[in-house]
Amino acid sequence: MSIQIFILGALTEGEHSPYDVKKKIVEVLNNKIEKASEGSLYYQFDVLCKKGYIEKKEVVHSDNRPNKTLYGITAAGRDKLIEDIYAEFQNFTSVPALYTSLLFSDVVDKQKLSYLVEECIQKLKKRSNDSVISNAHLIPENKKKSIELISNHILDYLEKDIHWMENLLLYLREQED
Repeated sequence: MSIQIFILGALTEGEHSPYDVKKKIVEVLNNKIEKASEGSLYYQFDVLCKKGYIEKKEVVHSDNRPNKTLYGITAAGRDKLIEDIYAEFQNFTSVPALYTSLLFSDVVDKQKLSYLVEECIQKLKKRSNDSVISNAHLIPENKKKSIELISNHILDYLEKDIHWMENLLLYLREQED
């Protein structure tokens, strides 16, 4: 979904061709969006166009280059973008999965997004609590140190993610005003 969010978000900022959006993905996210190959990007443009979320605006002709089709977002596309951003936070799995949605969070209600971020923080805290080994007496002696190291690593990452989400929450609350 993040590639569609990126396309729709980019089109809220103006008309673009698939090639222009690909350049933005490389510039902004260092091409870290899953399935952001040129072929899949053009496919996603076709999908979004068929669903009425974007539309062809203009074909730019050039003598020494192939024609370039510029696309714009529709009202339905703006609604879809907002819906998808909320869904990314509601279905939170990891912090990196939120990066694309965060880039275009200026189009959503900050108060609602703050509420969703609070829910994400609670999920992370629950994961952190669930990660604590409560049945240490059941672990074979020769595995205890390995499991302790694994558990500590998991907890360290969860603490960093919680801290990041809390900073995001502060940022969003500042934007609410």
